[in-house]
Amino acid sequence: MVVGFCVRLAAGEDFEGFVPGATAALIAILSVVGGKYAAVSMAVRNVDLGQFVMEMSEEEMIVGMADEIIREQEAKGKKVQFPAGKTIETAEKQADYPPAIWNQASQKWKGLGPEGQATRRAEQKAQMAEFVGAFQGQMQQAAFAESFSGYDALWFILAALSAYRIGHGNVASDDD
Repeated sequence: MVVGFCVRLAAGEDFEGFVPGATAALIAILSVVGGKYAAVSMAVRNVDLGQFVMEMSEEEMIVGMADEIIREQEAKGKKVQFPAGKTIETAEKQADYPPAIWNQASQKWKGLGPEGQATRRAEQKAQMAEFVGAFQGQMQQAAFAESFSGYDALWFILAALSAYRIGHGNVASDDD
């Protein structure tokens, strides 16, 4: 209704009809959608996903390097033989990797030295933060889409009709 009144005031008494009514209805619908988007955005923003960006242990860093070595070897066409039941997707600790791969990754990690290791940890943390940020954006989009129901159609119709009727002007002659 407020939108209809505002459009009515802006249009003035000399301009009545479909255009100000349709303008008011469109603004009313966009206002309802904008309000839902703002509410969902605030709710998602209040979810602290930063807790998932944490410091990785030395073993986790070596796992990442072992995965890199395996991908490099597979890109060259070499087959990597994992312990029974393990693959690059399921390997999580030293025992899950072929010993030669783990030793190579460990040497590579140690070869970085404290400064290189700190840089590598910072890079990993930045990648995790980027991933979490992207996930939060996807979560916001999904939550916004899920926030609509059939019940919202009623509110859209009521908002649009009320705004149109008031924005249209000459309401008294419509009843005659």
